[in-house]
Amino acid sequence: MAPDLGIIREPKCLVETGPDGKLAVNGSVVEELKSIEGHVVVVSIAGPYRTGKSFLMNKLHGQNKGFTLGSTVQSQTKGIWIWVREHPRQKDNYLVLLDTEGLGDVEKGDENHDNQILCLAILLASAFVYNVMGVIGNDAIQKLHFITELAKHIQVRSGDCGENRSGSKGNDSDFDFYFPDFVYAIRDFTLELEINGREVTSDEYLEHTLTMKTGDRPEVKNFNKIRSCIRKYFRHRKCFTFIPPVAGKCRRLDEVSDDQLLPDFRQEAEAFVNYIYGQTPVKKINGKELTGRMFASLVKAYTEQIRTGTPYVENAVDAMARLENSNAKQEAAELYYGLMLDSLKMPVLEDADLSRCHSDCLAKAIDLFLSKALFDQNQVYQRQMNEEIEKQYKELVNMNETYCRERCQEALNELYEPIRKKLTDGKYTISGGFGLYKNDMTKLEDTYRQNLGRLATKMHHVLLEFLHSRRTEEDAILRSDEMVTAKERERELERQKAVEMEQRKNEAERQAELQQQMLEQQKLAHDQNIARLETKMREDAAAAEKHYEETMDKRLTEMQRLLSEGFERDADAMKAQIAALQNQLSQQRNQSRPRGGCTIL
Repeated sequence: MAPDLGIIREPKCLVETGPDGKLAVNGSVVEELKSIEGHVVVVSIAGPYRTGKSFLMNKLHGQNKGFTLGSTVQSQTKGIWIWVREHPRQKDNYLVLLDTEGLGDVEKGDENHDNQILCLAILLASAFVYNVMGVIGNDAIQKLHFITELAKHIQVRSGDCGENRSGSKGNDSDFDFYFPDFVYAIRDFTLELEINGREVTSDEYLEHTLTMKTGDRPEVKNFNKIRSCIRKYFRHRKCFTFIPPVAGKCRRLDEVSDDQLLPDFRQEAEAFVNYIYGQTPVKKINGKELTGRMFASLVKAYTEQIRTGTPYVENAVDAMARLENSNAKQEAAELYYGLMLDSLKMPVLEDADLSRCHSDCLAKAIDLFLSKALFDQNQVYQRQMNEEIEKQYKELVNMNETYCRERCQEALNELYEPIRKKLTDGKYTISGGFGLYKNDMTKLEDTYRQNLGRLATKMHHVLLEFLHSRRTEEDAILRSDEMVTAKERERELERQKAVEMEQRKNEAERQAELQQQMLEQQKLAHDQNIARLETKMREDAAAAEKHYEETMDKRLTEMQRLLSEGFERDADAMKAQIAALQNQLSQQRNQSRPRGGCTIL
């Protein structure tokens, strides 16, 4: 597991109420969250104040102290506090604990504020724990009345008209597609768990209390409303019942050692911890597992939306994806450029070596991008990454070309210096001077090739340019040499042209051959990168399909339950939602391959 120096080692306030009365994210804590490279399992807890929420969260962290506990009627936790630990059972993952301020705080007296805290606690979590005092029954269910208000405070998408990502219509029909597991923790519970004289588990009793009644009377509708919302929004439900922790009045649980707790309370607390450790999944969005950095982006997106009005789930997800994809694009381009600079030792003498290094570094950059990108189905950000890397590659190619050219020109100028001095001194303006000049230039070429070796071969065009630039002086020396007849001068000029044409032809053929080799190498790299993309898209599609299928299975179970309870109309509505989800799944499968517009270098 990666070093944990950057994770949040003690409880810190993640979301607080700002001076303007609106929720605000603690920027420094968000930055710490971003340092978590592993995936996160997020457990949030909410409930009325002074019901012992913080005690359960401390236990999940393996500590007796941490989140603030209190014994008075004042709410201790304000806003949303966060505490992180390495996950005790999932290697390389982290357990993120979110403790919320108590609901119904008389000092705060702001129901809207409570609703905002609840919305965040639900939207951010893998498992949402609701902690209350009392017994399982109608009174306990009535304490969940806030669930019926969620549709007023959360929307899947702005406008909520037409189909959303899960294929259904309406404001709350897709809450189950995004909502976490629901864990109901009932404290100071002292009754026997029985149904018609038969002993049952707390889970069975909870489901029994969620059974709805038939009828159209107002009291029946009110009775059913909470139950319908719980069953519709939270498809996976779990219940724990805790007896009082100690005999008599308990003032501070953090001051009570484990051996002072009643055995049955300890046993249920251990069961609660084991369940969270073993059954709570990694936080996912549309099947995509979130890292600490992705989760930090989601926190910012949801909180900002709540500050300005209503959180729209898909808009927040899109905002998170845009930020993550932009960061992934930038990091991949930076990785590519850094790897190229580390790998290349200029001058690079073979174009094939430069192309091969480019392909290797590009593959690593693409792997990094694909590991961090979210829902980039149209490859918008990948194309942007490729465009940036293409610019960087051209810059490096030009940099290498310039370096090689300067080395060659320096060598040629140094070798030419004695010839230039002879020209100045008139050594070649004598009878036979042209022969001397040609011998010196031939030695220059030979020495140049010998000294620069492969560099001279790679940059042969520099030598040709140099020789061409000397043509005027060569012609002048030829014409001034009295030993050379007019016919010999004419033949020499024709020979020079023929040699130059042959050299240019050979150089063009060599460049064409090198270009063909590079194209073949780039095609191989392109095919490999396409394979990477297709593999990644298949993995993402499989994860998304699994999420769709799990949601459909849960809706099918609920539909069958509705039928058994006599709610045919509700069952028909659920059937339509399942059909819409199946249609959306088919569309998802059709989008699981890269589209033709995808460009990979």
